[in-house]
Amino acid sequence: LGSVTLNSSSSNIGDVDVLTIAAGDNNIGNVDLASAIPAGTNNIGDVDVLTDQIGKTANPTITISATPDYTAGDGVGGILSLTTINSASGRPVLLKSIVAKDSGNQAPALTIMFFKATPAGGTYTDNDALVIDATDMADMVGVVRILAADWITVASNKMVSHGAIEQLMAVSATTLFVLISVDAAWNAGSTSDLTIEFGFEQK
Repeated sequence: LGSVTLNSSSSNIGDVDVLTIAAGDNNIGNVDLASAIPAGTNNIGDVDVLTDQIGKTANPTITISATPDYTAGDGVGGILSLTTINSASGRPVLLKSIVAKDSGNQAPALTIMFFKATPAGGTYTDNDALVIDATDMADMVGVVRILAADWITVASNKMVSHGAIEQLMAVSATTLFVLISVDAAWNAGSTSDLTIEFGFEQK
């Protein structure tokens, strides 16, 4: 009693005889990645985050017919559109940098505002006092100020660069909308004096 007689060389107690498992079909305590996961399409224990850099330019048409052309609080250039801004409709973007150029050497103080949908309820015409509607204010996703003291002069041109802004902005579809206002009186020399370059990272 209490014993079992086994034929010699025919049984394994507490062992698995792997010779009885068909070769190449099984992995014990292992995962056969070569056959289970297609090569080049998967990352295990890793997250592959891809981002693209994109640059957009705004060239507001500005007023030069009055003196001063702009007074504090006036809108500049109306509603500006930065189209095809994101990697897919509804995806956010990260504003990384702004470079502004003033070929009239005037160094205007500016406030630049970003909206995820078209501003429609306020007063946004060029050279009129900017009035932002409450609904449009709810769609504002970013703001950057350029002070008069921020500008530098090179060869009779004013320029300014703001980096490391890092403002994450929601986008309702594929376009960001921009409003610019002046913070002090500004007499522009030409309708094309002002150019603003935006650097974004698509998320």
